Amino acid sequence: MDPSPGRIDEGGRKMPDLLIADDEKWIRKGIIAKLKKGGLSFDNIYEAGDGLEAKKLIEEKRPRIAITDIIMPRLSGLELMEWDNRNQFGTRFVIISGYSEFRYAQKAINLGAEGYILKPITDYDLVSILQKVLQGDPSSEAGQQQISGRDIISRAREYITANYDRDITVKDIAAHVSVHPNYLSGLFRKETGETLTQYLTGVRIEAACYLLRKSDEPIGNISSRVGYQDNQYFHRVFKKVKGQTPTDFRNQYRNG
Repeated sequence: MDPSPGRIDEGGRKMPDLLIADDEKWIRKGIIAKLKKGGLSFDNIYEAGDGLEAKKLIEEKRPRIAITDIIMPRLSGLELMEWDNRNQFGTRFVIISGYSEFRYAQKAINLGAEGYILKPITDYDLVSILQKVLQGDPSSEAGQQQISGRDIISRAREYITANYDRDITVKDIAAHVSVHPNYLSGLFRKETGETLTQYLTGVRIEAACYLLRKSDEPIGNISSRVGYQDNQYFHRVFKKVKGQTPTDFRNQYRNG
């Protein structure tokens, strides 16, 4: 099944169509804004508010890439991927996952997802993963080295995303990606502009924000779930990053 022709970029390459499937409109619009900000362009960008709409768009428009939430009304992201595989559309999937949905992430990877992004979605996560999906096989040595570095960063970030609720260290992350901790630290800072510790803290705090918005769990429980066993330390870090306490953040979100 051939994809739609797509626009041609300055290098003579086809620019693929993109499908964004999420039941929350503000998330879909936010993804589009982040893509524009990150300099990623697509010939057409289609939006679907649930899995059945996404299925229909894949049948009719044949987008090469789909960003899909795991949990959606009528047809889940996993069911959409299973259907796509059965019908051999060849859509390249990137999945979006909330903290409580991590148990589905591994199944999505097994179904062929080329990456997953933790909610709330950051500019760097979105752009770096889509760049990885878009890039072809490099022919130059420099290109191979550049991709190797990006792959290391990507694997480190995925490890952090999957394990931030544990007491992980830079050594743990480096061992997972099979490089020296000092090399990983330097590479990560060079490529992302922040340290591994800063990134880990950011992931933990954003996961806490997600839980504060979406659940009624006690803040002490949320602290433990995002990797902080010391509740007071969690409060200090949260306030430093967000400029307000977890309680104030929750109240502001619910009263807003």
